[in-house]
Amino acid sequence: MKRIFVVLLLFAAVFGCGKKENANLLYVNGRIECDEYDVGNKYPGKVEKVLVKEGDSVKKGQVLAVLDSKELRAQVRGAEALLKSSQNVVEAKEKEALSLREEIKSLQEKLKELHSSVPEEIEIAKSRVKECQIAVKQAEFSLSSVRSALSKAEKDYKRFKSLYERRVISKDKFERVELNYKQLLDREKTAAAEVEKAKENLQIARRQLKLAEEKLKEIPSLKHKIASMEENLKALKSVVSAYREKSRQAEAELERLEAVLKDMKIRSPIDGIVMEKMVEPGEVIPAGYRLFTLYNPDDVYFEGYVPESKVGFLSIGQKGYLKVDTYPNRKFPVRLTYVSSRAEFTPKEVQTKEERVKEVFKVKLRVVKNPHHLLKPGMPADCYIYLR
Repeated sequence: MKRIFVVLLLFAAVFGCGKKENANLLYVNGRIECDEYDVGNKYPGKVEKVLVKEGDSVKKGQVLAVLDSKELRAQVRGAEALLKSSQNVVEAKEKEALSLREEIKSLQEKLKELHSSVPEEIEIAKSRVKECQIAVKQAEFSLSSVRSALSKAEKDYKRFKSLYERRVISKDKFERVELNYKQLLDREKTAAAEVEKAKENLQIARRQLKLAEEKLKEIPSLKHKIASMEENLKALKSVVSAYREKSRQAEAELERLEAVLKDMKIRSPIDGIVMEKMVEPGEVIPAGYRLFTLYNPDDVYFEGYVPESKVGFLSIGQKGYLKVDTYPNRKFPVRLTYVSSRAEFTPKEVQTKEERVKEVFKVKLRVVKNPHHLLKPGMPADCYIYLR
């Protein structure tokens, strides 16, 4: 019934001669309207603070109210601790894995070296052993020869000495036999030393061969050790992967909680004015509750109704002006931005052709300038549209 009454008043105004300023203007009666912005909460909670009141001007992003977030902050601290713990484990295990990889690499290089050098080393050692065995035999043969000669020389020495002492032979002849005997004694010592040296070299060559053969025996053990370490590295990688996943989950949970914590501060979506406040500190509110209604005073418009007989004169972009009772001597420029594509009837039931004269179309005209925010939603206004 309120809408019917407004439209009937509109008709009286439209067809009233007193409201027409000239024939090139279309008069429309209506009121100032605005787009309302309902500000609500995404999560339930208890209202801790309300920082604005109705009529306050606010900036975009300004905090309007704060919901209690003590429990949420505790959850954030828990998520931060879990994240740090997971990251510390990942860091420690990665260092352990790096050390293990380096050790495996070192053992693999050693194994490669054994494969390439040990067989050749064994062959060289075997060859050296054979050479030393031959040298021992040669030294022993030489020593045997010297000792054989020495035995004969010793007998000659003793015999010639006896003959010399009995003055049977000359001193010169005895001295030659004595010199030969002494020389053979020296040669026997030298030959014996060479035998010992050759035997010592043989022992060294055998030890080298044994060491080379021991190195060859290291290969299977080394392979087993590398395989075991690679299994440990694989297990370590699994642990690192698992803790990385825990870290990612903790990080995601922390981001979620921080986002929720951020949403516990209710902020203004626009530069505007608080039209209505529906909440007080201490209230416990559910999610999606309407806390404030805002509007932008720089974005108001005129809304009215035009009869069907006049709508054909209108097109988007037409200019005009409006007046309000509060400022009767001021004209506020407007521009037509909307014409309804469907008519509205008053009354709702239309039975005859004559009654269709009551058919009207909603129009909206954006206020081009609203200096000092003089025009406010709900103000009655008279609008005049320039006809083309």
